Amino acid sequence: MTPPKTRPARQAVEAADRAWRFAKRRKLLVIVVAWGVLVGILAFVSPSVTVREQTTVADSLEQLDQAMGDAAGVLVGSDYGYYVTPLISADGCSITPLRSGERYFRELTVYAADFDAAAAQLANSLADRYRLERVSPEGVPARYTGIIPGYVELALTVRADNTIVWRADTGCRQPGDAVGSIRPSFEPPMEMLGVLEALGMESTGFELGMAQCGDLGERHGTVRSVSVSEPADGITEVTAVADSIPERAQVLVSTENVLVYRLGDTVTSAAVTEDDVTVATTVDCQ
Repeated sequence: MTPPKTRPARQAVEAADRAWRFAKRRKLLVIVVAWGVLVGILAFVSPSVTVREQTTVADSLEQLDQAMGDAAGVLVGSDYGYYVTPLISADGCSITPLRSGERYFRELTVYAADFDAAAAQLANSLADRYRLERVSPEGVPARYTGIIPGYVELALTVRADNTIVWRADTGCRQPGDAVGSIRPSFEPPMEMLGVLEALGMESTGFELGMAQCGDLGERHGTVRSVSVSEPADGITEVTAVADSIPERAQVLVSTENVLVYRLGDTVTSAAVTEDDVTVATTVDCQ
């Protein structure tokens, strides 16, 4: 028969039991805190990514090209000057704090005597397909934005210099296959060379932008634009270009900063800002 525990013995057992329970709770608390820290680190290093960020730039190029072609199709034969850029690499981007990505875009720039009307026409034509909504209040330059399946971002903006820019942007995506590395050879059109000579510009940095015209306009085929942008270097106006315009040409826009003319299916433009001069020649969809 086990003898009854004395009072000091019972107190010792109870103290040991309390110490054990305290140690157990403390150990559990340490585990919970450690797990919380680990989860926080993992969330910082590798947060959940969107579907777009799990794709590459190459996955969205077709949509960028279609956006340019659709807008060009709407502008064929119009009283607006325009040109299309090739694929342009944006500044670097980050998918997560420790994972870098790539971002590319294409733009179609429009020059018009009535830029508000031109922006409204483009917005109305593109709204349904590209889910455009006006995000600027009335009374300020118009801006429309939209996102289409594939997480391609679209924006139609009237800028401070009264140019209209239609932009399709891949957003930040995983690095993938090299894009935009193959540049087809071409000769700049005579119309462009005449404008460059009138402005005293000597440039070899020509870019070729092309897109298949969509079904929003009356004509199909391919739109082609050759453009070049250089620092203004003292050029403050483009009025000198007027002397190089062919007699049969139709002048669409004529200001100190922008001059645009159409000759048949070809539109040539010259525009100067505080920073640079841009000259472009575009052949309508054909």
